[in-house]
Amino acid sequence: MDPRVPQIFSLALLLLLGTQWKSFPLDWRSAVALVLVVTFLQMLLLPRRSLLSGFISVLSVLLLLRCRAWPWYALAGGLVVFSKRWVGTASGHLFNPANFAIVCLLLLFPSYCWVSFGQWGFEHWLLGLMVALGGAVTSKARTLSVSLGFLGSYGLLLFLRVHYLEQAGGVWVQQMQSGSLLVFSFFMISDPRTVPVRLWARGLFVAVVALLAFIFRFNYDEPNGLFYALFLMAPLTPFIDNLTKSKRYDWQPVNTTTTYFGGFQNFSRQWLLRVLRR
Repeated sequence: MDPRVPQIFSLALLLLLGTQWKSFPLDWRSAVALVLVVTFLQMLLLPRRSLLSGFISVLSVLLLLRCRAWPWYALAGGLVVFSKRWVGTASGHLFNPANFAIVCLLLLFPSYCWVSFGQWGFEHWLLGLMVALGGAVTSKARTLSVSLGFLGSYGLLLFLRVHYLEQAGGVWVQQMQSGSLLVFSFFMISDPRTVPVRLWARGLFVAVVALLAFIFRFNYDEPNGLFYALFLMAPLTPFIDNLTKSKRYDWQPVNTTTTYFGGFQNFSRQWLLRVLRR
């Protein structure tokens, strides 16, 4: 099975729990706008790319980003496809598409778009479910080492800070229980297309991302440091892979993803092209 299929299931389940159990401020128009924009643009501009990756980006944006109205989500969808189509190298895109869209909106429209790190609360069963789903997905994609390496590096930095400030241990536990931190660790930085291939290079990559995120958060009082750190480091991945003579990871082609999904995508694109020619 394509690793993207269980990832879509996991993200969709978390989004369902977030909207129904945690009452995320997300209306159906925002979700529909994002899905339609990504689907339309990807079928039009990236016909050889599977929509599975597009759906992962859609769900990641809906889980992490909060905007005042649906047009901002539509813009996020355009940025997702823009990053796939025009921001990259011959071997693939440079940025995680969801990360690219989120960072662009946070920087350009900070009064209208934001990330709510406390929206998940601190229910242990929900955080445990995130870890279980994320562990299963990253194991399938062979990037569990990326998620655990990042959590370990970032957690160590937080622990040292708590110890240096002589704070209670519960402060560190609370900082590590952020739902958005877990979603970022298991479903964003673990993208096999935007991290180095070699294990030692991945370890160095996530350690630097963790350090940058820590500096952003506590030296510059920037709560979105996680996303900015990954955004800054992602363009180095092709350079690292070329340096280590490693072939970048690639997903399965559309026609081998699943018979039914590949057929549906091809049919939808042909129908869309016929409509646009009229």
